[in-house]
Amino acid sequence: MPFLELIMSCSSSFQQADMELICICFWRVWWLRNQAVHNASGYNDMDVVGWSRNFMDGFRDANSLPASDHVRQLMPTVKCCKPGRGCFQANTDVAVDKNNCCIQTGCIIRDCKGVVRQCFTHNFLTNYSPQATEAQALLCGIKGAVDASLVPVEVKFDAKVVMDMVNLGVVHWEHYC
Repeated sequence: MPFLELIMSCSSSFQQADMELICICFWRVWWLRNQAVHNASGYNDMDVVGWSRNFMDGFRDANSLPASDHVRQLMPTVKCCKPGRGCFQANTDVAVDKNNCCIQTGCIIRDCKGVVRQCFTHNFLTNYSPQATEAQALLCGIKGAVDASLVPVEVKFDAKVVMDMVNLGVVHWEHYC
């Protein structure tokens, strides 16, 4: 049975709390599998359900506590907004495999209605710093939008320090082209 069909079948058969536990179990098995593949560590799935229950209980406990003013200041509200009419939005991110000196950038480009118009990934063998890696993802997003004629484009990504560097003219793009 395809995974999506399994999830849909479970969601119609189980109560919400059970479905949440099943999803966390799937996530844990996926995480353990990635540890085994990418870190060559042992694959120990003996206590997936127990770990998942503890995670879910901890998550619920943490979310039941009121956030202090200090925490609220550190965690600004982030809203995803559609780009303006006639514009496109590129959301970029990056994954790093330090063991193999490899990075993978990803980008999804949506139109003003939120419809996905393009998505892609690129792999690079390199050992860039985290900031340079995010700059590479930004460049791939811009280049992908231009190559697909999806312009004008707004770029959204999660590396404020890189955006600040771009705005100040500190990023030297010739190193990434």
